[in-house]
Amino acid sequence: MKSPISICARLGPIFLLLAFAGCSEVRTSSDSNSSPGPAPSPAPTPGPVPGAEANRSSPLGANVARLAYFSTEWPLIDAFKTTNDWLTQCNGCPFDTGEQASIPRDAQGNVTALPAANDPVVRYRYLEKLIFRDTNGTYPAGDYVVLYEGEGTLEYDFDAQRVDALSQPGRHVVRVATPSDGGILLRLRATNPGNYVRNIRVILPGYLCNGDAFSYCADPRACTVSPGGTAACVPLEQVYGTQRFHPAFLANLRGFRLVRFMEMLRTNANLLARWDDRPQLSDATWAGPRGIPLEATAMLGNALAADIWIDMPVRVDDDYVRQAARLVRDSLASNLQVYLEHGNEVWNDAFPFSIDAAYVEQQANARWPNQADAFVRRLNWHGMRTRQICDIWKEEWGAQGAQGARVRCVMGSQAANSFVSRQALGCPLWVAEGNADCSRDMALAVAPYFGGYIGTEAMEAQVTQWTANADGGLAALFAELNGTARTQARGFINESASAARDFGVPLIAYEGGQHLVGVGRAEGDDTNNQLFLAGNRDARMGSLYRDHLDDWFAAGGQVFALFESISPYSRFGSWGLKESQRQAATPKSQAAADYAQAHPCGWTDCERP
Repeated sequence: MKSPISICARLGPIFLLLAFAGCSEVRTSSDSNSSPGPAPSPAPTPGPVPGAEANRSSPLGANVARLAYFSTEWPLIDAFKTTNDWLTQCNGCPFDTGEQASIPRDAQGNVTALPAANDPVVRYRYLEKLIFRDTNGTYPAGDYVVLYEGEGTLEYDFDAQRVDALSQPGRHVVRVATPSDGGILLRLRATNPGNYVRNIRVILPGYLCNGDAFSYCADPRACTVSPGGTAACVPLEQVYGTQRFHPAFLANLRGFRLVRFMEMLRTNANLLARWDDRPQLSDATWAGPRGIPLEATAMLGNALAADIWIDMPVRVDDDYVRQAARLVRDSLASNLQVYLEHGNEVWNDAFPFSIDAAYVEQQANARWPNQADAFVRRLNWHGMRTRQICDIWKEEWGAQGAQGARVRCVMGSQAANSFVSRQALGCPLWVAEGNADCSRDMALAVAPYFGGYIGTEAMEAQVTQWTANADGGLAALFAELNGTARTQARGFINESASAARDFGVPLIAYEGGQHLVGVGRAEGDDTNNQLFLAGNRDARMGSLYRDHLDDWFAAGGQVFALFESISPYSRFGSWGLKESQRQAATPKSQAAADYAQAHPCGWTDCERP
């Protein structure tokens, strides 16, 4: 039941495929002569975060997964915020009538009414939400607390059953005895239009130990009292109002110096353009197509004492950029930095990246209709827009943003093709209009994956031969990874480092790690996919990650944001350092933790004050 966009979003970043060019044009105001207007008085910048800095000298960052009902990560204590849109249902209808556009809602997305039994306009009569569906039963067992305001009827199904003796209007206790792939079904059967059901929260079971935001236990008996302490644990229901993020989620990210929000912000194919249309903290769910509220990125950074990496959707106008800069400036702790990127992989012609690529190319073609070819124009517009976004943020941050002090501007590029880096940083079409190039106070960011070619159709037959070996092909796979794949990745890294040196900018990794996934016809090769999954779970993969990181830092690379923290393994890729929040450690996650501890960052001014 996964969205095609979500499961295909990591298709081969080192492969250029045919472009998908169906995209409506939305104008940005990047060259507007209008005055930005007076800046509002800034709110006091939060001071340094005490007591959470296990990451102050870490050389590594992490990408976090998007919010979705099928996520195996537990980012929020309130699981309702991670749910996708309501399913429109009726007795005897096919599953989901697809009438979401007909649901009446308030400004926060709460449902204000349901159709009458004799409504002739729509088929649906009630609504349903999926929670922790398709997660292979990796979500928490126990008693969930469902809180809501208003009058109506909420029902529960699949793994969940309401405990009537413990429930009352406005607060239901819902028990999950044995989590399965079915997950939890929440049904809105009835609602009073005069006092409709709203502000639904689904609080996960479990406890916070000793008031420590990073300490979680499922059983209160597992919490030990800290020295001098009295109360060992508190139910999550009592802390969700002041602590949005699940303690297990925070603990898993504790050793990373930065968090990249590309997926949580739903950067790819995000149609957001105006500040007034942005997601809000008060929205019923944060899992919509526009991504999480921008405020949440600073909240998580502050909770972790970690830098944050924000990708601006490619369609946003200058006012959005300026307002975003002010919001983050006034909410991110004073000892933390923000990494700022324009879109995500606008050079990539694979779906869904191609949607934004087509938009950027449209803008470039309009600006430089008779210069170079379309791809070169696209790269130049990407460089120009990255520069413009950077300048707006630095203007708003003043001295804090100067020379990368707290705003680190990032030029996203392709590891396998240094031509992309040189065009975007040099932006010669923009320079020809009388501007300086786009590299000033910039960092070059690439994704140094390794082994991507192993999943192509050209390698399919050979990989299948490996699977016939006594060990299922693991020895042959790791021989290839440690040989040709590592050599190829090292070459990509060195080419990118050369481009960064030529422009005098730092080199950083926005993503990276293994890239064992079937491409094209090979995507459906179950035999080969089983080998790729086994390889990702093998101890040798941890060793390979350490070697890959050594290659990166030996070439002069700075922070490396691994892709990604937690996500399930499938034929669409094994991207997570862990497969679920339940796992204590895996070869990949342990390799990252060990590496961060044994190899403190070594570039200038890398250690956080």
